[in-house]
Amino acid sequence: MGAYMDKKNDNIAKKMYIKILIVLFSVSAVVAIGGSVIKQILRGYGYVFRSWLNITYLVAWVLMIGLILIIPFTYLNVWLGGIIIPFVLFVAFIWGNIGYNKEIRKGEYIVTETQQIGEKAIRYYEDINIFFMKFHHEEYVR
Repeated sequence: MGAYMDKKNDNIAKKMYIKILIVLFSVSAVVAIGGSVIKQILRGYGYVFRSWLNITYLVAWVLMIGLILIIPFTYLNVWLGGIIIPFVLFVAFIWGNIGYNKEIRKGEYIVTETQQIGEKAIRYYEDINIFFMKFHHEEYVR
């Protein structure tokens, strides 16, 4: 009888764990997909996210991708997920951080510099609030 109760308790704990993962997935999906929609709408008006909000948006996408992998592996009780999932999340996070630009305040503008092939793009933004910036102009330096 003791082995039966242990297995039953393990199943209850596993169900709770999966429910928590599904709630985390739902929240990260809302942030990631909602962020994509808002980002596209704002881009049409010349607005962009601040860098800290971009990182939050990136983390939501990485968490959502990771949970898409974690939930089935957990449900199926597959040990291979312990190897694959961290690698996929690491690659997704590095891929997303490649486009990170540090913001520097110069006078009335916030400046970001992006190194491109053979030149550097310097973009100037107006400070709107802690969430958004409005594109003003850009320069290219060789």
